[in-house]
Amino acid sequence: MNEQKLKRIEDYVEEHDNVSMTALCNEFNISMSTLRRAVTVLCERGTINKSYGCVYTTSKRKFMPFHLRASLNTEAKKEACRYAAQLIQENDIIYLDSGSTTCYILDYVSHLKNITVITGNIDIIIKALALDNVTVFVLPGLLNKKNNSFTPTNAKEAFAPYNITKAFIAASGMSLANGFSHSDPMERETKLAATQKSETICFVLDDSKFGHTSLISLGPVTLANIICSNKKPDAAIEQYCSEHNIMLKYS
Repeated sequence: MNEQKLKRIEDYVEEHDNVSMTALCNEFNISMSTLRRAVTVLCERGTINKSYGCVYTTSKRKFMPFHLRASLNTEAKKEACRYAAQLIQENDIIYLDSGSTTCYILDYVSHLKNITVITGNIDIIIKALALDNVTVFVLPGLLNKKNNSFTPTNAKEAFAPYNITKAFIAASGMSLANGFSHSDPMERETKLAATQKSETICFVLDDSKFGHTSLISLGPVTLANIICSNKKPDAAIEQYCSEHNIMLKYS
C-alpha cells in the first residue's frame, strides 16, 4: 500500500478515535488482508494500535475509550491491583479512582470486614453489589461515558465530607521527568481532590505506564506514598523512590 493511502487511514482513525476493521475496509474499499498489512505498518510506527477487531489512535490528543483500555494488559493490571489490595485493612475508608486498572482492586478484599469505598466508577459500584463487606458512597457528578464514571463538577466540594485513609489512583503514565500523567482532562481535578483528602496515596499502574507521559499532568512522582505495579520499574525509578521514601510494591 502506498504512503498516501496509509496516511489517509491513519488520519481517519485519529479523527474517529477508534474504528472497526470492517468499517475501515468499507471506507477505503480494500480487502481485510490488505488492511491488516496496513495496520501492521502503522502499529509498528506507533501511530495506531489494534485490539479485538478495532484500531485506535495513540495520539496524545485523543483519549482511548474505556472498553479498549480495559482489554489491554489485563493480567498485568490484576497483578498490580492484587498488591494494592494488600494495603487495605479492616475498617479502612478508601477511594477507588476511575480507571481500567483500579476496578480490579475489589476482587481481592472479600476476606476483609467493613470496608468503605468512595468512588465514581460504575464498574466498581456494580462489582461492590456482590460484596456484603463493602459499603459504597458514590460521588455525584456528570456521567463521563469515556471513563464509565461520574465526574464531580466541583471535586473539592464532593470530597469535603470524607476522611479517607487510602486513595488508590490510576494514571496513564509515569516518568521521572514529568511525574504522573493522565489521558482525560475531566478526571484531573477529581484525582487531585482525592489525594488532598487522603492519609495515604497509592498510585496503581501496570508496567507499560513506566516511562510514558500522557496528556494531562497530575503532579510529580513524590505525590505518591506508594506505587503498586505488576513488575519492578527500571533502576532509575527504583533509586528515586528509595531516595524519596516512596514504597514500591511489585511482583
